[in-house]
Amino acid sequence: WAEMSFLKTAPLMETIEEKDTKFLRKLGLFESVMFGIGGMIGAGVFALSGLLAYHLHWLAIISLIIAGLLSGLTGYIYGHYSIKINRAGGGYNFVKNVLGDKVAVFSGWWFFIAYSFAGAFYAGVFGIYLQILVGLPYYIFSFLMIAFFGIVNYIGVKESGSVEGFLTLFKISVIISVLVAGYITLNSGLSSITLPKINPLDILIYAAIMFIALEGFDIISTLSEEIKEPEKNVPKAIFISILVVVSLYILIIILDVIIVEMGLASGLLMEEIILMVAYKSIGEIGYFLLIAGALVSTLSAYNATIIAASRVAYALAKDGHFPTFLNNIHSENKTPHMAVITSSALIFSILLYVHSISDMSTISSSLGSISSLSFLLAFSTVHVTYLLDREGRCERKLCKRNIIPLVGISLIAAFSILIFYTNPLASVILLIISPISLLLSRLNGKEK
Repeated sequence: WAEMSFLKTAPLMETIEEKDTKFLRKLGLFESVMFGIGGMIGAGVFALSGLLAYHLHWLAIISLIIAGLLSGLTGYIYGHYSIKINRAGGGYNFVKNVLGDKVAVFSGWWFFIAYSFAGAFYAGVFGIYLQILVGLPYYIFSFLMIAFFGIVNYIGVKESGSVEGFLTLFKISVIISVLVAGYITLNSGLSSITLPKINPLDILIYAAIMFIALEGFDIISTLSEEIKEPEKNVPKAIFISILVVVSLYILIIILDVIIVEMGLASGLLMEEIILMVAYKSIGEIGYFLLIAGALVSTLSAYNATIIAASRVAYALAKDGHFPTFLNNIHSENKTPHMAVITSSALIFSILLYVHSISDMSTISSSLGSISSLSFLLAFSTVHVTYLLDREGRCERKLCKRNIIPLVGISLIAAFSILIFYTNPLASVILLIISPISLLLSRLNGKEK
């Protein structure tokens, strides 16, 4: 894989790997793919696919493809650097090793915030589905989920990987079952496809919102110090994850659109549109089966996200940008246990705050917008890093080496502007908390 042409742009540098790593390499290609798919197929497939289908109808497919393009371009760059830079922290370390600490501290902070808000997003959607079932306030279930995975990831990454593998295989099986039944039962909806009259800008707006549902492949690179043969397995796992998830999402959105076109989405929460697909395809059994799939999806996505948040916090602490106690590795479990505990507490605090300013019908879109914007800012630093990297730089402005990051940066800029336009609160929140990264870095004595 490392020799494939689309990943060998140029020799980067000698492999950057911690010789005195405190982590144990217990994750193979299978577990790495499970973390990638698990992080990508989460609350977004249930909460946001319905949102796109409801507002864009058949044009939702174009919106998804645009979001998928940015994920693919970013995944390409991650694959490129993961061959040589095998350290916990993922994109943060790519930026650090090329552009230095002053830029990397912002990149790492945005990644940490992005994973934290994504974790709150998944926890919130998990609670919402259980509230639909049993009627208790959603944040009770969200807290229990956060606590459970805090314990699992405190214990060990192999245990977390086993849980992730089981959860991901289960939800893929459920989704494929519903897809097969749906295309058999609802195929008549494909006979008359008409494109709605929609403002083209809306296609980009929803692509920006949907981007969080196609984020998650980057989680694989944050585990580089815990993956066997990372220079081979990390790029492979990233590519497989993106290909599988984008394909499944397209098939799901088509069925969501059919339900909307049939007039069956009226009065439903956005999270319930895909449930109607299952109900019309399989009946009540399908409805409850897909709810189980949705719950498992949010569980696995959250598990992958808390791992990523804690590894980025660990990497920032190791470099002196975060409090040093987050750099502690458990003597027996070999996990960054203090980073896991701190990240879990932050995620629950975020969820409580958003709960205080939003109602249940808007909490998914609010957390999704903030998380998407955070990831866009973080990924922008990775694209800029690739563009400015002197190793393998192309002198011609429009060569393949430059087009990839330039297209990526353009999409990121467009998505960021659109999220600000549709949800200015997300931009204000990030504007307020971004300088905290410099404050934490200075308080911990990191000045270069």
